[in-house]
Amino acid sequence: MQEDFLVDYTQKITPEQYVAWFKDRIFLDEQPNYAKVKIPMLAVCGEKEFSEIKTSVVELGKRNQNCQTLFLKGGRHDFSLRMPAVLNPLLSNFFSCGRIEK
Repeated sequence: MQEDFLVDYTQKITPEQYVAWFKDRIFLDEQPNYAKVKIPMLAVCGEKEFSEIKTSVVELGKRNQNCQTLFLKGGRHDFSLRMPAVLNPLLSNFFSCGRIEK
């Protein structure tokens, strides 16, 4: 299965590769126009995600009223692979309505 492949693959990622991925990341504090984005946005992560990522999702919602945040119960970092039956209907609803009813 694809999810098993990805789980195995991520265990082979070197520290140097992780550094390269995060070297040029975007900092929200350096994006003054983010608060002005008018389209519906959705920031999703699992409730068991790393605290730094959960904090980032919360900040996305705080800094723009058009960004809805969602924490998937029981979800971890790989929730999109492990929880498609939960995530996919939520995404379909968001794409149709621009909002997810909690």
